[in-house]
Amino acid sequence: MLLVPAVGLGVGLAAGAATLLIVQEMRLRTQKLVAQRGEFFDWVEKLERYAPKYLHLPRWVWLLGFLIFVVLFALFRNPVPAVFGALLCLLIPDQLAYRRRRNHRTAVLEQLAAAIRLFTAEYAVAPKIDRCLAVVGQKIPPPVGEIFKRAYVSLICGKSPDEVFQQLARDLDSPHGHVFVQLLRSAQTQGQTMVPLFHDLISRITVSQELEKRNKEEISGERMVGMFLVVLPLPLYLVLQQWIPEVGVFLADTVAGRFVVFLCFLSSIVWFFVDRVVSST
Repeated sequence: MLLVPAVGLGVGLAAGAATLLIVQEMRLRTQKLVAQRGEFFDWVEKLERYAPKYLHLPRWVWLLGFLIFVVLFALFRNPVPAVFGALLCLLIPDQLAYRRRRNHRTAVLEQLAAAIRLFTAEYAVAPKIDRCLAVVGQKIPPPVGEIFKRAYVSLICGKSPDEVFQQLARDLDSPHGHVFVQLLRSAQTQGQTMVPLFHDLISRITVSQELEKRNKEEISGERMVGMFLVVLPLPLYLVLQQWIPEVGVFLADTVAGRFVVFLCFLSSIVWFFVDRVVSST
């Protein structure tokens, strides 16, 4: 009579112990997976933090790069041009962003000498930085005029001068702009004795403007030709494939053809870096 309850009690205890062990094992595995997941996201965060700027791209750019890889792989039946084509897709947005930053810097450089000249003239009469910033913001057109106007508004709204000057240096985004901000910091304590240094900065900016203009005139034609040669190979291939079908077979199935395709894509990628180096000299 007591055997059945004893067996049932033993089975129940064994089942409970087994269930407890299984639950504990699942809990340990879950904790381990959570820890691994945290380590993975920490690694991703570090990768995003220290990765080059051109890797911080929207998801649609990465998706477009993958689609270009697939299309070029199907077109040339060769992974090398597919990889280079996808890489070009990632480099083009960074190149466009660089062009926008460079155009902004050029516009700032073109107006900065006039802005500092006006600021210095006003400061020599009445050494009040906020008033001089307001005058420059009113008389100088954008983008430099807007930058000075924002700095003036920030000062009269009660922001600390150090914070306003830091933002002004970021907005000007040029070596001469940073020098001007440093002179503003010194002018807070030294007053009108900084006027000769402002004039010296104006002379330096004028020389830089002349060099920038000369450099732009000398390399503008070469840059246009280089851009044309970079864009030309793919549409040329599509046109030749329609007129001469053997071109596709030559470029996809022969060693010489694959090498030609490799050189075309490699030259395009090299052009991005050469153009950046040349335009920054």
